[in-house]
Amino acid sequence: MKDRFQSDPATLDRYRCGPLGLHLDSFADWLSEQGYPRQTGMQKLRLFAFLSRWLEQNKISIQQFDEQRIEQFLKTQQKRLCRQRQIQHTLTQLLHHLRRLRVVPDPQPPQVESSTDRLLRDYARFLVQERGLSQVTLDNYLPAARRLLVHAFGSRTLRLNQLGASTINGFILRDKSTFSPKRVQLTTSALRSFLGFLDLHGQLAVPLAASVPTVATWRLSELPQFLEPGQVQQILQSCDRNSPCGRRDYPQQTS
Repeated sequence: MKDRFQSDPATLDRYRCGPLGLHLDSFADWLSEQGYPRQTGMQKLRLFAFLSRWLEQNKISIQQFDEQRIEQFLKTQQKRLCRQRQIQHTLTQLLHHLRRLRVVPDPQPPQVESSTDRLLRDYARFLVQERGLSQVTLDNYLPAARRLLVHAFGSRTLRLNQLGASTINGFILRDKSTFSPKRVQLTTSALRSFLGFLDLHGQLAVPLAASVPTVATWRLSELPQFLEPGQVQQILQSCDRNSPCGRRDYPQQTS
């Protein structure tokens, strides 16, 4: 586990804090078994340590860790976690791992499974059994499928035969304004897979996988983030300051 996620044992030792500290190694071993790369695994372990410190500061025992505590943690730490992705999914993974170890008691009574949860459970089984995909792929595909369903139906009953290309495009455009092109490209791959699954099982009125647009991610497909000093100088020199347009375009010094 140490060799996979961190060459410096002292770093992981700092993560063994709070009420969860004793279970860091078992969680790291589970992440390794699921095939997570080093960078992703370390991100999850850092979140593990952050959560454990929060539990200790709020005098919450490990036996009291459940879905409600996850919601409380996300709400109170929203500003500090705003730039991290898949936070809730990682916390849910950890909770399920601790329940498998019988460290955290199972919820009582068990939660009622929604139609969305049942559909995504069937989709996950399809990805594993029919497509042979890894847990890492599921971690990327399932949240994208869930977000599409929430975008299309909200809290209403799922009517998958009413899904159309306009809904798919609207969802992707919304994602494009929030995530990087690489992230949106991953989302479109997940949607093609999910829509193909729905079509295979006869739940769509028409096939929709082909309607998912392609996201431009090639080099120079976006505006540059910044200009080099030499490029700035070239732009300034292109302004003919003897002409009205050049004087207009050339930046004026301010005191």
